[in-house]
Amino acid sequence: MKETVQGTVILVILCLMSILLLWGLASPPTTIEFPLLSHSKPALIDVFHIIEAVFLVE
Repeated sequence: MKETVQGTVILVILCLMSILLLWGLASPPTTIEFPLLSHSKPALIDVFHIIEAVFLVE
């Protein structure tokens, strides 16, 4: 009886995870913006610009 309940719980969790994964993959991509950082400095998109900003501080 205990094994049946544990198996059912695991099956429900796996089904919910797969449904959420498919829903997330089907939805259009979204971006997260940080309003406090967006107006102070432009976003560093290129990897070389990030490395330059971190290591070669002017």
